Amino acid sequence: MKRLTQIKKIGNWASCLCLGVIVVIGSCSHPNNKTLSQKPIEVSTIPVKQHIDSISLAAALLPEFKTDPHINESQGNQLSGVVRTLFQDHQGNFWFGTQNGLCRYSDELIYFDIKDIHGEHITVKDITQDKDHNLWVAHSGGITKFDGEFFTHFSTKNGLLDNDAWAITTDHHNTVWVSTLAGINTYDGTAFKTFDLPKATIDTTRGVSSAYIVHSITKDDNDNLWFGTNGGAYRYDYKNLERLTTADGLCGNMVNTIIFDQQGQMWYATVHNGLCMRQEDRDINISEKAGLVDKDVWSVIIDRKNDLWFSVKGIGIYHYDGVVFTLYDIDDGLAHLSMFKLLEDQQGRIWASGFGGAYRLENNRFVNVTRDGPWQ
Repeated sequence: MKRLTQIKKIGNWASCLCLGVIVVIGSCSHPNNKTLSQKPIEVSTIPVKQHIDSISLAAALLPEFKTDPHINESQGNQLSGVVRTLFQDHQGNFWFGTQNGLCRYSDELIYFDIKDIHGEHITVKDITQDKDHNLWVAHSGGITKFDGEFFTHFSTKNGLLDNDAWAITTDHHNTVWVSTLAGINTYDGTAFKTFDLPKATIDTTRGVSSAYIVHSITKDDNDNLWFGTNGGAYRYDYKNLERLTTADGLCGNMVNTIIFDQQGQMWYATVHNGLCMRQEDRDINISEKAGLVDKDVWSVIIDRKNDLWFSVKGIGIYHYDGVVFTLYDIDDGLAHLSMFKLLEDQQGRIWASGFGGAYRLENNRFVNVTRDGPWQ
């Protein structure tokens, strides 16, 4: 754990940031001057077939995980060599989206053997839960709904624009929003619809990219939706679509993640331009204050103390309390320095997942949480 630059608080913890991926081509003007009328367009009402959950296996019955498509040897009995995302549901269960599937920890660790339409194991990219406590999973074979008893799979056959899904969330209407390589779909429980965003430039620095991929879909306190793309950040109020770019003060147009703090201020993580906080007149690059210039920030969260946590590709995880930056890296328990996802759980503990598995912060050190735990 390394304490870095000390700085004064900006205002009363004053500013905000975001993160994302997708690129939009075209002139950039202030959103008040450039508003696009936007309504979802219906795609399909094809019914789906449910099947009962007979595809779960206790981890204790499975062989030890040692290999992965990206990592030849994993340290210990990992959940997976790569854990791309993690989520805690309303009931307190932990869900882990891995490079080779989905698993859940409640009283024991359970793996779900979900396969795509070609019979291949899926890669889970994102997980969310709706108001009815249904779990929704975005993955390399489309999206899957789990109601606690049944799994329901959706693919291009049901109206998805593409079977490679990257981000998923639900809004205040309980509508599901999902980003695929070919664009955004909504699902209201009956039909899939398309939601168009302007075409973006493909990011050639990413392993997977497209002109239509959206890397994050976020809700603010006013129920507006925000999209992080390679062409800037978009806000949708269910009537108009507004775009923010570098012409409006953004630190960078390639936005990975967008979040909002307790004061409603926007923070966004970018590819290549660090972590920034949105202000009316200009945006402030917070990561540059920690000596991080032109870095990729993958995930950012605000904890219950209003402190900031963000992961930087190849460097580690930073904690910022408004005054001091503290870096956690290999010396502090991380086996790898690229963490895809950060999470604060219902007990206020900080989790991270990425290359090398899953981790939880305990006594100012990250502990590797394997299939054997520790869970408590």
